Amino acid sequence: MNKKTSKSKDFFKCIAFPVPTYNNIDIINPSCKKIVTHNYCGEFCINPTEEQDIEIWKTNTYACLVGITVINETQEKIIIHIVSNQLETMIVLPQQTSTFTGINVKTIKIINTNDNLNNLEGKYFIQATFHC
Repeated sequence: MNKKTSKSKDFFKCIAFPVPTYNNIDIINPSCKKIVTHNYCGEFCINPTEEQDIEIWKTNTYACLVGITVINETQEKIIIHIVSNQLETMIVLPQQTSTFTGINVKTIKIINTNDNLNNLEGKYFIQATFHC
């Protein structure tokens, strides 16, 4: 990956985002090259394993979401709810890659339609890139 989303002060003027809410479980994918944390812009990857809606990003103010990409290698439909000025919904069908771009976002939440979410563990990947 190139490093244009790293700490270049000319390209990004980062604000102090709250750390993403992870529902008390570690869902950081160790293969990720960058994590969005305080005063840092980059990419973060999540790999949910709980049997509930999972809020993967939450800020006190709106952040500009440059893009969110979901790679769904499961047999189940994955629903992403993005709370912006209005509610946006991204539906990713089985074996599909989808990309959604260009909104100001406050919350990103995964809603999975599968009753047994444990079967999906490690089989789908979400990457969101923010322009701070």
